[in-house]
Amino acid sequence: INAGLLLMDAAETAGYKGDYPTANTLINKAIHYFKEEQITEFMGEASLKKATLLYAWSKNGNPQYYKPAINAFQDSLKIFKKHNTPEKYGEIQHKLALIYSEIPVSPEEKPIWTAFCASAFKEALEIYSEEKHPYEFAMVCHNYATALINFPEAKLHNNLSKAFDLFENALKIRTAKAYPIERSLSLLNQVELLWQMHNADKDEEEKHFHLMQQKANEVLQLTSEQHLIERAQEHLNALNNLKITLN
Repeated sequence: INAGLLLMDAAETAGYKGDYPTANTLINKAIHYFKEEQITEFMGEASLKKATLLYAWSKNGNPQYYKPAINAFQDSLKIFKKHNTPEKYGEIQHKLALIYSEIPVSPEEKPIWTAFCASAFKEALEIYSEEKHPYEFAMVCHNYATALINFPEAKLHNNLSKAFDLFENALKIRTAKAYPIERSLSLLNQVELLWQMHNADKDEEEKHFHLMQQKANEVLQLTSEQHLIERAQEHLNALNNLKITLN
């Protein structure tokens, strides 16, 4: 058991260094030890670490590890269930939702993966309530909204309108005083969403135009992070060009 715990720590360290092959070998050995000793909770923790490592590996230019990461997260769900470890369950569902939204798939497969994605985000939001887990609630709302922007068009509801409302939910928690960086990210992603939203008439077009200006300008007041400032300025420049065109 002690060897397994040490292997978990070593795997995490290797992951931080970006040595994912070594990290994967170490965590698999830890899982093997815990399985032999039938230590269920440690097996779950090790499976969760393995899943997180594989997810990081896939995001670092190795998309072939998205599906193994899904399998590892699913393995950890066999141990961390909704009724006995709700917060772990919510964390896993959130990670799965992110993978489902990012995994490269063919256009034919996309609707299936977006259905998995929406279901996992909803599961996470059942755990992370606005009242009990405000930070996590805002994070899941932000990521769900961002994923919805790239969903195929839905027949029964408007994905973009739903995304806008989710960003608004996130922004209620991500105040300028408490979470300026997180608020900046939500504002910028919401502006990108507004570029895609349909304007029913001239009044709505004008309303969205001013809303985008207001949100992009707020980012300039919120942060000194250069990449966020540049994104906000790009939106403002594009809006100024649009205003000239409209006039």
